[in-house]
Amino acid sequence: MNPFRHLRRWTIVLLAAALLMTMGQGLATPALGQGGDLTNPPASARVSNLTHYYQTWNNCGPANLTMALSYYGWGYDQAVAASWLKPNVEDKNVSPDQMAAYVNQHNELPNMAALWRYGGTLDLLKRFVAAGFPVVIEAGYVEDGLGWMGHYQTVVAYDDNSQTIWVYDSYKGPGGQGRAYSYADFDYWWRHFNRVFVVPFPLDREGDMRIILGDYASVQYATEQALQTALDEAAANPADNWAWFNAGTAAVRLGRSAMGNGDAAGANTYYNSAAFYFDEAFRLEMPYRTTWYQFGPYEAYYFQGRY
Repeated sequence: MNPFRHLRRWTIVLLAAALLMTMGQGLATPALGQGGDLTNPPASARVSNLTHYYQTWNNCGPANLTMALSYYGWGYDQAVAASWLKPNVEDKNVSPDQMAAYVNQHNELPNMAALWRYGGTLDLLKRFVAAGFPVVIEAGYVEDGLGWMGHYQTVVAYDDNSQTIWVYDSYKGPGGQGRAYSYADFDYWWRHFNRVFVVPFPLDREGDMRIILGDYASVQYATEQALQTALDEAAANPADNWAWFNAGTAAVRLGRSAMGNGDAAGANTYYNSAAFYFDEAFRLEMPYRTTWYQFGPYEAYYFQGRY
C-alpha cells in the first residue's frame, strides 16, 4: 500500500496546496527545521514530548503507534487503536501495513498519514529522528523463560559518538530517555523483521518525508534493497537463517506487487524464489513463533500449490 495515494483521495484541494508550498506551521523539530538539510543528520538528535505507555495484553503494536502519535497531539490511549487493529484480545500481533492503514483511513487522524517499508537502515532512522519523526520498528525480542517473540518499539533518539540508539519500550519501559541499545545490538534484533519501519507524519510535511526517504519513497526500491541486503547476508553466512527468511519476505512482497501489476510471470518467479529462501530458513530452523508475526511463507507456498 502506498500511503501517498491515499493522501490524494482525502482532500485534493488541501494536498494540492501542500505540494505547492513547503508548509511548516505548528510543528517543532528537535534538530533540523523544515527546509534544512534533511539528508545529512547531525551526530545526535532526540524526539521529545512523547507519552510513554505500558502495553496491555499482547498490545505492543497499538501501544507503540499511540506513543508515536502522542508526539503530534493524539490524545487517545492505546485502547482506541487496539479496538480497530486487534479487536480480538487474543490476537498476538498486528502487522506494519495494518498500523499504517489505521492512520491513513481513520477520521480521528484527519491531518496525519503513515507509511511503512522493509529494508530500513540506521541512517534512515537518524534522518527521521533528526527531522522530528518518531519511528515505530518491529524487532526480535527474547524474554527470560519465554523464548523468542516479536516486539514493536518506538525510536526516539540516537548518538553517533556513543553508537547508541534509544527506544520507548512498551513492555519494559521506561519513558523519559528510553531504553538504550548499541547500534550493533539494535540492528541485530531489528533484522529479525527485515528492518521494517512505520512512520506517521503530518500531511503538511509530506515534502520533508519525500526528501528524507529519497529512493525509499518507492516501495519497489525499498523492497528490492531489502532483498539484496538479505541475499548479501546469506552469501556472507549461508547458515544465517534470518537472512534467508528476510529474502523470502522481500521476494513475496515483490511477487505481490508484480501480481498487482498484471505481471503473472514475474510474480511466479518471485514466489518460487521466496519458497526456496523460506525452505532454507526452515531447514536451518526458525523460532517457533516466527509465523505468528510474519506470513510470507504461507503466501509463497500457496502460489506453489504447496498447501
